[in-house]
Amino acid sequence: MERLGDHDGWTLERLRDAVVPPTRLRTCSGPALHGLLAAAVEDVGPGPFGSQARSPTFLQALEGVLEELAHGSVSAPALEEAAARLGSTGARLGHLARLIDAATTHMDRAGVELAPSRWVTASSVLARGWPAHLLLQQVELTVAPPLSPGMVGFLSALARAASSSGRALAVRVPLTGDAHTDAALEPVLQAFEAGPDLPGVELLPELAEGPLSEPVRRLGVAAPGSLPTDALEAVVAPGPRREAAALVDALRRALDAGASLDRCAFAVLGTPQAAELERALEDAGVPVRRRAPVPLGTTVAGRLGLLWAGLAARRAPAEDLAWLLRQRLLPRIRVDARLDPLPLLRRAGVRDAALGAEGRSNAYQVRLGVFAARSREAGDARDGDAAERLLGAATGLLDLAERIPRQGRLADLLEAWRAGLDAAGFWTALEEEELESDPRARRASAREAAAVEVWRAFVRDARAGWKASRSPGPEMDRAAFVRWLIDAAATLPVELAPGAPGGIDVLPLESLDGRPLDFLGVAGVDAASFPRRAPASLLGDEERQAIHGVLGRAAVPALVGSGDARSPLAEAVDRWRLGRALASAGRIAISRRRSAGGAPADVVQRLLGVTGVQERDLSSQPIPTLAEAPGPAWARVRLALEGTVAPDLRSDAADPVAAAALEHLAGTAWLEDARTLAGVEAERLQTAAGLRAPGAYSGRLGPAEDLVAAVNGRLGGSPEGPLSSTSLTALANCPFQGLSRKVLGLEPPEDGAEELDARGRGQFLHEALEQLVKRLLALGLAGADPATLPADLVPQAVQTAAREHARCAPTGHPRLWALAQTRARTTLERLLRSGRLYPFAGLRPAAAEERFGPDLELPAALPGERPVYFRGTLDRVDRGPSGTGVLDYKSSKRRERARAEVLVTDFQLPLYLLALRGRGERPPFQAGWLSLRTLEFLPLDPDRTGPLESFLATDAATRSSTSAPNLATAVHALLAEPRQGLFPVRPRECGFCPLGSVCRISERRAPQGGEG
Repeated sequence: MERLGDHDGWTLERLRDAVVPPTRLRTCSGPALHGLLAAAVEDVGPGPFGSQARSPTFLQALEGVLEELAHGSVSAPALEEAAARLGSTGARLGHLARLIDAATTHMDRAGVELAPSRWVTASSVLARGWPAHLLLQQVELTVAPPLSPGMVGFLSALARAASSSGRALAVRVPLTGDAHTDAALEPVLQAFEAGPDLPGVELLPELAEGPLSEPVRRLGVAAPGSLPTDALEAVVAPGPRREAAALVDALRRALDAGASLDRCAFAVLGTPQAAELERALEDAGVPVRRRAPVPLGTTVAGRLGLLWAGLAARRAPAEDLAWLLRQRLLPRIRVDARLDPLPLLRRAGVRDAALGAEGRSNAYQVRLGVFAARSREAGDARDGDAAERLLGAATGLLDLAERIPRQGRLADLLEAWRAGLDAAGFWTALEEEELESDPRARRASAREAAAVEVWRAFVRDARAGWKASRSPGPEMDRAAFVRWLIDAAATLPVELAPGAPGGIDVLPLESLDGRPLDFLGVAGVDAASFPRRAPASLLGDEERQAIHGVLGRAAVPALVGSGDARSPLAEAVDRWRLGRALASAGRIAISRRRSAGGAPADVVQRLLGVTGVQERDLSSQPIPTLAEAPGPAWARVRLALEGTVAPDLRSDAADPVAAAALEHLAGTAWLEDARTLAGVEAERLQTAAGLRAPGAYSGRLGPAEDLVAAVNGRLGGSPEGPLSSTSLTALANCPFQGLSRKVLGLEPPEDGAEELDARGRGQFLHEALEQLVKRLLALGLAGADPATLPADLVPQAVQTAAREHARCAPTGHPRLWALAQTRARTTLERLLRSGRLYPFAGLRPAAAEERFGPDLELPAALPGERPVYFRGTLDRVDRGPSGTGVLDYKSSKRRERARAEVLVTDFQLPLYLLALRGRGERPPFQAGWLSLRTLEFLPLDPDRTGPLESFLATDAATRSSTSAPNLATAVHALLAEPRQGLFPVRPRECGFCPLGSVCRISERRAPQGGEG
């Protein structure tokens, strides 16, 4: 609302303040006012509003009601009378009246007033005539919604005072011409039209003069398609990034047509749309002058403040603590950039400060301390040092966070929060940093600096409010304080500093200044999000009607307009803003997302109808054509698509412009990189489908002989580097897995879970059973009757295994670890007492964990083969007069799969049998698996192996003359490709691969027709 003429730059608020003589009262709003309102709630009590009455959201809503009542000159007694008229349904309004009365008392005592109350004061001054100190003879005003009853009353009083004193007053009202769109301006129009003629006073409706002014003016009366135009385009995009690209492309075309960049703007309804537009503009090289404010919670400083407040209340989750320790805004507790806290915390099994705590030591101290000691014992001093450094940083952070009292007054909690951040260096962190040289980094730093200042102002204003109310705020615990702070931060915007002069504006719809634009882009305008709904008010419709009945006038209206144009005030204001902007701009681009709303917003839908403009649906074109690419990033994506992807594998039509441009880009580095990446994907798909041999990107190492020789050296199979059955299993399940583990030496990352995973449980049970058998052998009880065995045999075996397991692996939560030991004892007791520990008839345990190799050899007997040497450990050897048996302990082995996996992915028992023969053990040989989960014995049946003589044969004659299963043949066939440097991604099963978290290649399938 501008006052024009002799004093350019005046606003209607400034004119109001010039009318009102100075008083001792100061205007107050926001957090400073909320301290007074909170004191009123404490005096009166929450009443029917419950615990929410102490929340910042409620206090903000109460401030809104106070402003509405001030605009409408409604007193607390009037509310009491309205509540009485409502009877039993008026209890809520009655309590609100008492809150209003108490708040007014606190405000009077503090010497503050609401800014809206000055409208009523100014109107009463003007009712006595034109102020002598206001030396103005001619006044021109331009008014725009929202216009409250108090503001309309001020304009009416100003008109009467100007006319009676012989002064000239012109009130300009910017309209669109459509009654539904202009409903927000109806109160001021009615006030002037219903009053008497006032000499010297003019009400001047102003219509926009843009290309769309007539279509907007005739939205309600023009026939569909009767007002065609080239100034409007509308798009439906599949997502926010594509939507931003389409709008920036429309801007580029407008600039090419002669638009001036400083007369162009984008209007947004929310922060995400603004962020996408700014990224697209940066890619296109278009400078941005003014940017939309961002919510405090979306900034790093905002998130940091909220996480800090909740760290102690939420028991310091590892994710939050790790994130805080890496923030440059906390320089005094920040860890070294080379130390990433979260992976280390996960390896140590730290979830938060509580889970795993012991006595007065929190879980960080307990588990990081254990991890550091275990790492040092294993010879890994680097991990041990890192854990100790992290423990020191975590302890420092938690000590500061714990300064927030568990229970206290709100003012004390906020001060402890502020002081803790101060001790961590938060408030001055950016002041101590050197100026960034990169423009993008400078903008990011400026944004965070602005967010820090918003926090600082919030603390200052909140303190001022509590000081004025002479109250430290309500009593609450940490969790309630966190909720209070999150609630308060949700309403705090971060205003960003202006950017490049002469750039484009990216602003909220309400921040457009009303100047005519050469181009306007509006993002996200769909029926679901526009017009925007106002936050819920503490005054309901029935209560408003009761107030109007008491006063005999519409003092606190929630609706404006008349007839079909009647709508909520906030929605009417949104429609007017959009309609006026559309009618004033020279060229308009409107967009919405397909996933966001089912239809365009009502204003847009009617405008598309009268102009006949059709929305352009981009859902089938997720990548812009080259002609429509707004900047280099999108252009490269389109060119890469055209130059690398086969036509029959694409979802959209070919782009002839991009195809022609490719001829001029031959040899360009980025395009060659894209083609290389596309070739990599095609090669992997075709190799996985068996359509081609492995290549350089799908598992082939070589063909250089020195490289293949180096691979063979690390692959193993020689006396100096023998293979194990585990290596064979990895190669058989997926050659790439075998490469990763055996050749590259990759191991699955350690993850300290709260309880042992399936692999850990099996390993621990295996170790406990090993200790049990060793004790039986040491005590000479292997052949004893199970009923006569000592009672402490199993407990001591489990205790020894637990001690050894804890020395080299994480064991999780102490209670769950104790439960795992109990389960192990129960399992071994059942196994021992049931007699299933001795599955071979006539045989008894004779040796446990006996090593074999590295001289165990599968000789080269056929062309192309090389000798293969093995080493390993026999889980258990049983002996007796009837022969020798060998057992393989398995934590989970299903009968239906046990036999099928032999010589396919399972080579352990066959190698055990080969080792028995090589050691000269007494035949006949027996072998099988002992399932530690079901306690079931699964024998390796002869019908699967055939005669052991042929199954274990290594000579060429026997192997060539039989088609029966043969260990040597299976092993040599399995090693044939790896010996040539071929490790294709050919998984039998990916679900339980221990390298799943680090493997960048999953199972791939070529689409139909992918052979080319």
